[in-house]
Amino acid sequence: MSSALQDGIDLLRQGRLAEAGARFAAVAQAEPANALAHHLTGFVQLQTGEREAGLASLRRALALNPDDPAALTHLARGLRESGAPQAALEACERALALNPDFAEARLDRALLLFQLGRKAEALDECDRAVHGDHPLPEHDSSTATAAISRKPGDGAADQKHHSLECYGHGGPRE
Repeated sequence: MSSALQDGIDLLRQGRLAEAGARFAAVAQAEPANALAHHLTGFVQLQTGEREAGLASLRRALALNPDDPAALTHLARGLRESGAPQAALEACERALALNPDFAEARLDRALLLFQLGRKAEALDECDRAVHGDHPLPEHDSSTATAAISRKPGDGAADQKHHSLECYGHGGPRE
């Protein structure tokens, strides 16, 4: 990972989204084949309300690296917020096909199932996210239960929490 990307991740962890986003975007522009730079750019764009730009950046990242479950999960978040829950569910399911133990994707899938009116499946999936082989960090178990009971559309807080967890514990996977 380049030092510019690592600097951006450090800024992201400090909550300095604009600076992190600028760092990621600069790397993506200088290195157009850098899937991680596009992924992180899209991630920050979603965080800062630039939904369409974020979705485009995440799609570029996935065109370069279609087997990135974190990028697929972030794409799902953006699609859900755009009012496309079925497309978001498909992105989550692709992420889980790549990494069945990815708790973040499981939780997002649970939220989508709930939004789609499939409540029993949503609760089962939430349980798998919390109690599976690789559950959410212990301090986040209540988040899973609270998230499933939120109204659809309360995604900004969910997305911010997800983002911090993805990059707050060991950084993104390359």
